[in-house]
Amino acid sequence: MKKVIAVLCLLALAAGLSACGNKDGGDTPADGTAGDFCVAVGEAPDGLNPFAAESGISAELFRLVYDPLWRMNEEHQPENCLVDSYDTSSDGLTWTIRLRQDVTFSDGTPLKSTDVKFSWELFRQYSADEARRFDGIVSIKCPDDWTVVITTSFVKGDMMYGEVPILPEHIWSAYSDAPASMDNRAMIGSGPFVYRAPELAPGETQQEWALEARADYFAGRAKLQTLRFRCYESAVSAADALADGLVDACMDLTDVQLFSLSGSYGVESFAVQGPGRGWCELMMNMSSGALADSVVREAILYGLDREQIFSMGFGSVGVYGDGFIEPGSPFYLGAPTRYGFDLTKSAALLASSLYQDYDGDDVLESRDNTMQLSFTLYSTDDVWATAAATIFVRDMAEIGIEIDWTTLSESELRSRCRADGEWDLCLLRRSGSFDPQDEARLYAGGASESGWQSEEYDALYAQLVNCIDPVQKAELCRSLQNAFIDSYPGAVLGYGSSVQAIRADRWTGYEALERSLGGLFGTGCCRIYMELAPAGSETEEPAAEQTSPEPAVPDGDEAPSGAETPQPMATAVPLG
Repeated sequence: MKKVIAVLCLLALAAGLSACGNKDGGDTPADGTAGDFCVAVGEAPDGLNPFAAESGISAELFRLVYDPLWRMNEEHQPENCLVDSYDTSSDGLTWTIRLRQDVTFSDGTPLKSTDVKFSWELFRQYSADEARRFDGIVSIKCPDDWTVVITTSFVKGDMMYGEVPILPEHIWSAYSDAPASMDNRAMIGSGPFVYRAPELAPGETQQEWALEARADYFAGRAKLQTLRFRCYESAVSAADALADGLVDACMDLTDVQLFSLSGSYGVESFAVQGPGRGWCELMMNMSSGALADSVVREAILYGLDREQIFSMGFGSVGVYGDGFIEPGSPFYLGAPTRYGFDLTKSAALLASSLYQDYDGDDVLESRDNTMQLSFTLYSTDDVWATAAATIFVRDMAEIGIEIDWTTLSESELRSRCRADGEWDLCLLRRSGSFDPQDEARLYAGGASESGWQSEEYDALYAQLVNCIDPVQKAELCRSLQNAFIDSYPGAVLGYGSSVQAIRADRWTGYEALERSLGGLFGTGCCRIYMELAPAGSETEEPAAEQTSPEPAVPDGDEAPSGAETPQPMATAVPLG
């Protein structure tokens, strides 16, 4: 089967019918690079300046053009990138970092320690998103061109996280007072790819962002020659382009395409759920009426039909659980849900505290009639939130809790459901991070909008802040999440996910990485782009029995004439 696909792929390549850039006749160069690889994306970059851009696709470009000191690897752990070696003092307060001496920016200028110092200090001053990365840093010194010495006021467990881009000081120093004002169309970096800005006609909108592999990259040249991100207006049009061979992969699909692409010849699709993609939760305001009663909160948690919410709101893509660290992370809890769906138990808990329908209106109230179990629920109109709210309102009515559901915009929701706001219940989607400390911080020291605070949780978080060892960090993260589950006034309902796809009949080299990363793109690990290669270019040999000189071109969902009918390659991956 694989040999048949390899033969067809090679024939198509030879005839100039391969995806995207290869349509222009891009044969595999003599140096072994693979030509063009085109990814369909659902959003355009909102800028090329790391001090101004916020979109996910901009972040992906920055990972490919700029190098940080440490990168996230396929195990979702930081590993040396620009760092050759490092050590810390016995008290953990001084980091001595020795840089690689074979790194150059794409304009040929060597990368030195002063570029690191300049970049870190610039981001510390002008980037709100990155500023917290530098908490506790007292000084950054450069005793020579290849050594950086960082002194801190406390042991920084997050030192190797964050992936702060190292910028060329000789270019950015002219904008050191206002770095967000730089056009940055040249994007001079030390990363594995170089951005090539297109020449646009007046009034023309850019639809494609092209990167070329650097031949002189210190870690070796990518097997691709050109990497393109092409913007499509909808997931449907992107999926159609993939099935038609106009692009090689899709980054931003939906649950619908996960299954609709299963009949497309040569297409493999993935349900991507992993670190950095965030989570969705039900949150309760502990200072609002009867929600101050832990019995009421517990009854609500037993009344959550998470399985149905997961099925209807998340399309059963991935897994669901209680912890606030996403599946695929080395810090994921992976424990069974503590509060199983049990309306009988919910009703019994309320009855044990004498909540009854004393006035016959089908809504429970306290015995002294001072607290009625009637609450307002706020959410956005996102698919997951709409499904969760619909199921939740129905099930709460079964046990005598009245829910008045109101939808708001994302900004209105966050404005209303704050720590000092007047609200009862909220369905909120949290942004994720590759650094577990960032995620744990959301609930530490009374930071949660719910008003929740736990001495046990805060003590564990303080240890996490000072923890460098990955094994100890994982143990602390598990303990933190268990403390969260035990008493937090709310519940995690599901984790952020996306659907991605690739022409598996044309490309290889990604398979092992996809399994460990949980996806292809936007995973925080740029190694996937370095390893992509044409199917059959290295290990597969053409089958002896396949001698037809005519290229076989798949049409729609049909396999080429005379070829073995392939099994559908789309899979819903139950991660976790």
